[in-house]
Amino acid sequence: MGKSPKDAAVDGISEVRLAVLAITFMLCVALVPLAFSGGIVQFMFEGIVWAIILALLSSALVSFTLTALLASNRPMEIALVGGVGLAVIIYLMRAKPF
Repeated sequence: MGKSPKDAAVDGISEVRLAVLAITFMLCVALVPLAFSGGIVQFMFEGIVWAIILALLSSALVSFTLTALLASNRPMEIALVGGVGLAVIIYLMRAKPF
């Protein structure tokens, strides 16, 4: 308590960084053999496996960048609304057009 929002966001990311990376890469490594298995299994799952892996890596990237940025810039709106997803919508609605 008593930290600035920016310092709190950096500390929060540093606390969960290893866990998020471990879970993301473990899931990616577990799914890769399906893409290279061969036969009917490869035919059925190759496309969706790569989509899931890309989604997992994108999610990890967003959790380290966009979520922390929004949490450090708009902490009260996130607390009042109840989640980062709705805070993103509020932030984009209030953004000035280019």
